[in-house]
Amino acid sequence: VTVTTLACQAYNNSNGKIPVRVDLNKIGQGNHYYSLDGAADRPIVWTIANQAFELEVSPLVAHTVVVKDVDGCVTTATFSTTALITATATVSRNKTCATPTADITVTVTGGTGTYSYTLERLDNGVVAGAVLAQNVAFPTPTGGVITIATPTTEAATYRITIYDAETENCPIVKEVVVRDPDPINTDNTVVQPYHEKCNLGLTATGTGSIDIAMPTDSDSYTFRITNAIDITTGNNVTVTTTPAIAGTHTATFTQLHGTTQGVKYQIAITNSTGCVAYVDATITSPEPLELQTG
Repeated sequence: VTVTTLACQAYNNSNGKIPVRVDLNKIGQGNHYYSLDGAADRPIVWTIANQAFELEVSPLVAHTVVVKDVDGCVTTATFSTTALITATATVSRNKTCATPTADITVTVTGGTGTYSYTLERLDNGVVAGAVLAQNVAFPTPTGGVITIATPTTEAATYRITIYDAETENCPIVKEVVVRDPDPINTDNTVVQPYHEKCNLGLTATGTGSIDIAMPTDSDSYTFRITNAIDITTGNNVTVTTTPAIAGTHTATFTQLHGTTQGVKYQIAITNSTGCVAYVDATITSPEPLELQTG
């Protein structure tokens, strides 16, 4: 007698029991009967004529099936089944601007204890657009972390198909959504330039300054001047790029130059996840004083 677990059929059961198929390697005489775990004999209803029949049993415990024919010839098999596979999948690390990859943590129980997975990206949340991994063993016996990196993770729905040796044709399917990081919103950013009162030229120490303030939120920011252009000439102006005073949401840049047309400063704002936004401010300077002679 050979007993095979029919794991795929078990997912349609609401009674928590696992179907098994009992195959007889040799048929006896006349009608056949079986007894499960010492219960009374019952006539066999063949699912494969004169070869196999099916039972439903509780998982994770040992069972004994006794098969006999009309002449009383007996064969016995002791077996047990695994529990149904259950799984969870969550995005444990979403992508950021600094690290554009995501992690999915999958936890699996039940089944044979050795699991594999296939990972797909779904286009429009429905159609498989790309197979990113196929028939890959999980890193631990209970699942593990799947890192999506191709080389950067697309914001999309990802489908994880999980199975063991008994459920390759009826896998557990989980879907998770990976989102892009929220961009920095500069709509309410306050940028206040303070112009030079005297034109001392670009070789002297500048006397202009810029205050910048982000709206109060749970994030934190750093600030840096990335570009300074003399609007009059189009030339770059050399300035200190780091703020003289800085907090998590504010910064003050000092010793900045201006010209009569203005020096345009580009300031990069970087948040805690590496996202960057840019704002501009222009500092002017009055016409230089000139002494008339004669």
